[in-house]
Amino acid sequence: ARSTLGTINHSRLTVETLRRHHHRVAGVVMVGAEDEDNRAAVEWHAAAEVVAHMPVFTPLEPDPLAEWVAREFDRTGVLFGCLR
Repeated sequence: ARSTLGTINHSRLTVETLRRHHHRVAGVVMVGAEDEDNRAAVEWHAAAEVVAHMPVFTPLEPDPLAEWVAREFDRTGVLFGCLR
């Protein structure tokens, strides 16, 4: 979820739709400048934990993203290992 305008509603609707289709939601990853108010609102309204805050990658390329995931998001390699 972006950390800007529209984030709260977009996150709530996305999480709601995933759950309606019987998908387990492990959490939300916020993208962009950190905004603690939006983070708290997403957690409250979507009833889902914000599990990470990712910087904007311009351009978005696999190697820098994989490095960020290993360093900041999935330090044990459990999640990222499942995606390979």
